[in-house]
Amino acid sequence: MKKINIVEIIQKHGLDVRKVASELFPTNKWPDSALARVVQQKTALDADQILKLAALTGGTIDSLYS
Repeated sequence: MKKINIVEIIQKHGLDVRKVASELFPTNKWPDSALARVVQQKTALDADQILKLAALTGGTIDSLYS
């Protein structure tokens, strides 16, 4: 199974980590911690979050996996 390297995506696109966290986890009280769990591979993004991440990068879902 292919995985999304969220750290690489954030760096490559010059995204603000806090903005990414708040966009991907809008209802979470601690979005930074939620994003950290994804980075540590303790959890994974769901389909809606992957769509949001693609929108933040201005790319496609496929581009997140390459």
